[in-house]
Amino acid sequence: SNDERSAIRRITCWTLSRYAPVLLQSDEDNKFLRPLVKTLLEKMGDCSKKVQKAACSAMLRVFEETAARHGARKVALFLEPVLMKVGKCMGS
Repeated sequence: SNDERSAIRRITCWTLSRYAPVLLQSDEDNKFLRPLVKTLLEKMGDCSKKVQKAACSAMLRVFEETAARHGARKVALFLEPVLMKVGKCMGS
């Protein structure tokens, strides 16, 4: 969500993390994982620290679910952009 209210953006991150297990259940071709990671990456750079925290927490849950269902190799495909974003957020 790109809502102007940070609470809505934060809740969106939480909601995405809770639906991750269902979305990733049979996501062999990354049809759901790619846009999910992209959205959470965007929110990790949000102007609100609370939204950033919610996005990081959601990303962790998504990666845990992905690793549990599809193995660590699938998670590794997305680590570089996530780590770059975390580094950028920590610097600001």
